[in-house]
Amino acid sequence: MAVGSTGPITLTLINGPITKTGANNGASGSRNDWWSTSYGITHLSSGRVTGSGGHPWVVLHGRTAGTDDAATALADMEISNYNDWLQDLPGGYVSSVGDVDKDGYADIAVGNDRETSADPSGALGGKVTVVYGGPGGRDTGRAPLVLTQDTAGVPGASEKGDRFGSGVCLGDVNGDGYADLAIGAAGENSAAGAVTVLYGSASGLTTKGATSYSQNTAGVAGASEKGDRFGERVTLTDHTGDRRADLSVTAPGENAGDGAVWSLRGTATGPTATGSTSFGPGTTGISTAGAPGYGTALNS
Repeated sequence: MAVGSTGPITLTLINGPITKTGANNGASGSRNDWWSTSYGITHLSSGRVTGSGGHPWVVLHGRTAGTDDAATALADMEISNYNDWLQDLPGGYVSSVGDVDKDGYADIAVGNDRETSADPSGALGGKVTVVYGGPGGRDTGRAPLVLTQDTAGVPGASEKGDRFGSGVCLGDVNGDGYADLAIGAAGENSAAGAVTVLYGSASGLTTKGATSYSQNTAGVAGASEKGDRFGERVTLTDHTGDRRADLSVTAPGENAGDGAVWSLRGTATGPTATGSTSFGPGTTGISTAGAPGYGTALNS
């Protein structure tokens, strides 16, 4: 288990198995002085970047010391002094790991929903960068794929404040063995929000057949309203056991800040809104007093 903090040891790896009492097989930690300790590690993701037989690598997100810009790196946690061997990744605030081209090496999707005026690693309306994996970590011989809403085949257009890349997740929606990518754009249409799904293939991620979802999509409960932030976070996880990942989407601004979560079932042709479900804080016994922003965080 990888644990981030704002303390002097910014990342700790706890070796399993871990029991209910906290017993484990030891832990190791390291500090990273070029990242801002006021933020520490802000997000983590992991996967077998170097192949199915290898150990998981961890994607670290933080802020650079002094400028507070996004800082993202890939760490081999089998190396005790991993900080000396970090592989730089495009700066972003969220990430997900999955094999989009089925070559046996997991790839990394990094979301940066900021404008360049707020973060030099950002883009107009936000962007997502896919870094392909290889036997030594990131595949330096293969150019990363940069996606915005101005990319050919991606629904919509890049507009200031769209926040494309607010949430990202890789998972096999249609059961073809290639990881697909869900991208949240929580600022789309005056922060009503939207989600785009792109599909994996033997040549990598493709915009062919890309689909977009919002609360105005037939079958999705509710209606797109200013400030809902549909797509703040997304996951692709198989909830039904049919070997197709289902799309879950949060909108923490729904109903004046109560928040809500939707689940769209995965099919051979992608997520379907037919039979989709939604629930809010009341469903799980959480009070709506004070606008809890249900769905601000989501993981599978």
